[in-house]
Amino acid sequence: MIALDMNFVSGSDDYTETGKHEHEAKENNDQDSIKYLTDKIVETIQELPFYKHADGIACIPPSTGKETCLPQIIGKGVAEALGISDFTEKLKFVNKDKSLQDETVEDKWATLAGSELTVEDPEKDLAGKVVILLDDLYQSGSTMHYTAMDLQQAGAAHVLGVAIVKSRRDDDNTEKK
Repeated sequence: MIALDMNFVSGSDDYTETGKHEHEAKENNDQDSIKYLTDKIVETIQELPFYKHADGIACIPPSTGKETCLPQIIGKGVAEALGISDFTEKLKFVNKDKSLQDETVEDKWATLAGSELTVEDPEKDLAGKVVILLDDLYQSGSTMHYTAMDLQQAGAAHVLGVAIVKSRRDDDNTEKK
């Protein structure tokens, strides 16, 4: 699992360049920021030995009720630029209607298990494939790890994670007081 950058400059409330683009793309659907992030992910994948040989990309699906999300938009551009399959439409959370942001790791795992991630036609699309899993924000890693586990259970040979930014906040990994 890699992240392209932190979302904030260490010890500051200022965004990193990548963090600024992630924020603008996510909050304002800024097309220049989406292109910047897509290009940066493509460049990163092409430089990494295991990643550059991936068969396809899959993006963390949006919560139930949301049509699309930033990872899906960027993932489509990455798949097109690299000429690889986009498995994103094959993944869907059936019951994920709750944010995981303020939950402990144990609670996140239980919520994800109850979200029922489905993978459509896995034998046809994922069997034996190397899949890049894309998310916009890596905080605790629970969503990516859970989704990667499901992709492997559906037949993917390897799942390689990429997040646009890493949160500087890690206290969600601990018990709430």
